[in-house]
Amino acid sequence: MLYERLLEGENIIRFIGDLVNTPTLYKSKNGKDICRFTLQRIRAGNSFVRVPCVLYSEEARLFKRIADKGARIEICGELGAIAGELVIVGGMFNALDERTKRAHRAIIEAAYNK
Repeated sequence: MLYERLLEGENIIRFIGDLVNTPTLYKSKNGKDICRFTLQRIRAGNSFVRVPCVLYSEEARLFKRIADKGARIEICGELGAIAGELVIVGGMFNALDERTKRAHRAIIEAAYNK
């Protein structure tokens, strides 16, 4: 769905960074799972950029299960505002460090083998 929107000309953000905090999973008022976390990218010198991110539903549950503080993550989504805070509202994520990739792959294989 995210790629279809990209092909339709919508603006999609892609950000790669390290997970600053342990992801927080909670339910919205309407019962939807929401996972909030922050990614950080170190820039030249000693400066850095921190970007708050949000995932919903199945992606949120999966992310909470596999991602630990310090993991290298790529998130693709759109820029949005939640409670006055500018965030990347993700449609999907990719694990880029080996440990998180293995955990992600194991969950997908277990679901496939059911």
